[in-house]
Amino acid sequence: MLTTRQKQVFDYIHTRIEAGGPSPSFREIRAALGLRSLSTVGYHVRALTRAGYLVNTKGYHGKRALEVAPQAPDTPLEIPLAGIIAAGKPIEALPDDQTVEVPPTLTGPDHYALKVQGDSMAGDGVLDGDVIILRRVDEARHREMVVALIDGEATLKRLMRRGGQVELHPANPDYPVITIAPEDDFRIQGVAIGVIRRF
Repeated sequence: MLTTRQKQVFDYIHTRIEAGGPSPSFREIRAALGLRSLSTVGYHVRALTRAGYLVNTKGYHGKRALEVAPQAPDTPLEIPLAGIIAAGKPIEALPDDQTVEVPPTLTGPDHYALKVQGDSMAGDGVLDGDVIILRRVDEARHREMVVALIDGEATLKRLMRRGGQVELHPANPDYPVITIAPEDDFRIQGVAIGVIRRF
């Protein structure tokens, strides 16, 4: 399993090599990703090599000798589990070090996860206890499922735009549509891109 930082190191190396140049030096990796030291870079590179993502063609002390493995494993990665969301309540914060494993396709620098409480989005396949994966944005398109903040209270709903009116729709007839009034403090905090369920 790769950490978010290891994924960033791998992606940077991969991008540099794909661009047709030599693999980046440890100093270039440190500068590009804002890492604290060369030893930190070395730690992540060794972890990626052991995990089968990178190959060092000239041994540990080889200069610019990193290559992407021909068949890098498709293992789960981690993103922050930022809290618990329930309709009509603030997001309940969780300790900063909590993470959740997700497929590589759901990772990204602006991605985070929330644990869902309640069944207001059950009709869209998001059930109580699921983990919803979100991309952090402050704007969303019509019909996207969003985490919205209304006067300090967070909710997971589908965004609808009707003329100049903004509405948040549940996917369960037991819950009301939320109409955003002009005086409401309304903000988008993320767009849903996936859901994880454990049986």
